[in-house]
Amino acid sequence: MKILYIDSSLSGISGDKFLSSLIDLGLEEEKLRELVRLIAQELNVKSYSFSVEEVLRGEFRAKYINLKVEESKRFKEGNELLSLLEKILDHLKLKSKAREFSRRALKELIRVEGELHKESIVHLHEISYMDTFVDIVGSALALDNLNLLEKTIIISSPIALGGGLIEFSHGKVNVPAPATLELLKGFIVYGGLVKEELTTPTGAAILSSLTNYCTDTLPKMRIDKIGYGAGKKDFPNLPNILRVILGEDYSFKEEPIYILETNLDDVTGETLGYLINKLIKEGAKDVNVIPMIGKKSRVVNMLRVICENKDLEKLSNFIFKETNTLGIRVIPCSRYVLLREEVKVSINIEGKEFAVKVKVAKDERGEILSFKPEFEEVLKIAEETNLSFKEVYHLVLKSFSYS
Repeated sequence: MKILYIDSSLSGISGDKFLSSLIDLGLEEEKLRELVRLIAQELNVKSYSFSVEEVLRGEFRAKYINLKVEESKRFKEGNELLSLLEKILDHLKLKSKAREFSRRALKELIRVEGELHKESIVHLHEISYMDTFVDIVGSALALDNLNLLEKTIIISSPIALGGGLIEFSHGKVNVPAPATLELLKGFIVYGGLVKEELTTPTGAAILSSLTNYCTDTLPKMRIDKIGYGAGKKDFPNLPNILRVILGEDYSFKEEPIYILETNLDDVTGETLGYLINKLIKEGAKDVNVIPMIGKKSRVVNMLRVICENKDLEKLSNFIFKETNTLGIRVIPCSRYVLLREEVKVSINIEGKEFAVKVKVAKDERGEILSFKPEFEEVLKIAEETNLSFKEVYHLVLKSFSYS
């Protein structure tokens, strides 16, 4: 599983900074150039210029999108903007997740602006409508091309918002803009280190439409690539850069389980054997019997059953029915598990082919950590061929090693 960590903790996030960071991560500039040409055509802009530049911000290199647009100042309604988006998407070969992301981000912008100003006309905070479409659809294109919407956990850092005042179509307002605050409900935010707008509504819409969650620590990961996207302004003593970090998840998968425990001091070994086999058939993930010394120095066997929540009642009822216990301890907990799969391995014994199921455990990168042939299938082949269990077992291991 991949992780994309969007680090906007120093200089915030805007649509152009995010898109620039994805270019730095590997998006081909020509694909973005074609998209900009298409958007300009659909929006009927009078003129525009577009370039991707490598710049310095606070002595750090980063990619920067330089887009200058001359377009009509007529404000548009939300439905008109959504209709334009669909026309643009019709020309692009994007996967469904990329299309849904772009729709979600634009709809969120329109919803928030409409709720704040109680009108259907949308006064976008950005310099132009074209800026907004390039930022949102360009990000969708980049994420799709870099395959970052498939098997990827997208995580945000705490977000620097900035401070001071900004002026746009509704007059002067405090930073962060009201739309930015609305869009970032549920995220960890703070003011930042400069009296400038660090996070814009478009950047906030992209972030809220994309991320799985927000955390103030970098997740456990193996870093593969880092992309740097620059904002337009160059602040003193603060690099105006958004950083995105791409890597492989190094955390274990965690799943909830329950443990059932009861002490038995009056059951035979045969009964315990029956209990183990029957509980496994009824859905228990594992069953253990642990010998102990209990009160009054009695020999006691503790029955421990690991199961899922859905099987709690069924397995508890079975234990009550089959033993004389008066109570069962129920312990909720969780466990880390490796990725597991089953594969078939073929072996040849005296000209006859046999298929054996092998359980394979892998880490998050897909590397094999261990594998084990299924006991019952190895035993069946051993009995059929008159070979020892050990001989068949090693034949399977040898075949798996070269499969």
